[in-house]
Amino acid sequence: MPASSSQPNRSLMHGLDVLEAVMAAEAPVGSRELGRLLGLDRSVANRMLLTLAGLGMLERTESGRYLPGVGIHALAALSLRSSGLLRSILPLASTWTARGHAFTLGVLWRQHLCHLIHARPGQPVEQAVGGMAPGDPFHSAAGLVLLANASAVTVRAALLAWPGEDAPRRAQLAAVRSAGHGVNRFADGTVAVGVAIGKPVRAAVAVSRIGLQPAEEAGLAGELAAQIAALPTD
Repeated sequence: MPASSSQPNRSLMHGLDVLEAVMAAEAPVGSRELGRLLGLDRSVANRMLLTLAGLGMLERTESGRYLPGVGIHALAALSLRSSGLLRSILPLASTWTARGHAFTLGVLWRQHLCHLIHARPGQPVEQAVGGMAPGDPFHSAAGLVLLANASAVTVRAALLAWPGEDAPRRAQLAAVRSAGHGVNRFADGTVAVGVAIGKPVRAAVAVSRIGLQPAEEAGLAGELAAQIAALPTD
């Protein structure tokens, strides 16, 4: 769980909100649009955008709109190098997709499941890095595992952020805690099984395929957990 501050820096928070919004956009965005999206005065949004562009985190187009800059790629490379998580998971992801399973690696961020990897069966995993937009953690076995290990405050925020009845979703999380792994079943017959990474939990992985039987779920979760435990820890 991220540490909190009794005196948060609002300017820094606004700047990170603006940076994240530009990163999440599917096309270059302007200050007016971002201000509406984030509930910021246009002048505040514009100041943040100009500052981030000056730092190289964003790039300003000729039309005055903004898109990710080269600084973001540098930060991404540094973060991947420092954590080692993605490097250690990629070979495991390739093994599972070759076996006919989809593979997901995700982290919980602001009530969203952020997909670091989302690979379809047989898909080269290098094509699957960041291959899916952040989404509802209750609709993912990896997301359920992360929420089951999250604080009560985080769970309440996620329940408010996404549509659905509280009681069934809390029951899902209780079942994950009891079993030690998450299971999500989809209308097309796909079944996903997820397990946690780290103590404390910092990420989760899930594998899925159509037609997975209930009797197979615990064994699959155990196999996946054993593989995660054997990964390098640096």
